[in-house]
Amino acid sequence: MTRIPDALGIYEDADGDLWIRFEDGKDKWLHLTRWHPTPIDRSWMSEFVADEDVEEHMPLKGVSRMVGR
Repeated sequence: MTRIPDALGIYEDADGDLWIRFEDGKDKWLHLTRWHPTPIDRSWMSEFVADEDVEEHMPLKGVSRMVGR
């Protein structure tokens, strides 16, 4: 099994959803997914989730690392 990233940063799954990793707390991730992605409506849906929710979307590709901690 692929290990869930523990580094702070922004990750992307195979569907193009973004996963933003925070430092601590129960819900350590912010999940961003496109909501009605049309040329007119480019909205995003967001939710805070825990590690268990991220496991279903592995592997994740690192997009950006947060600096200045």
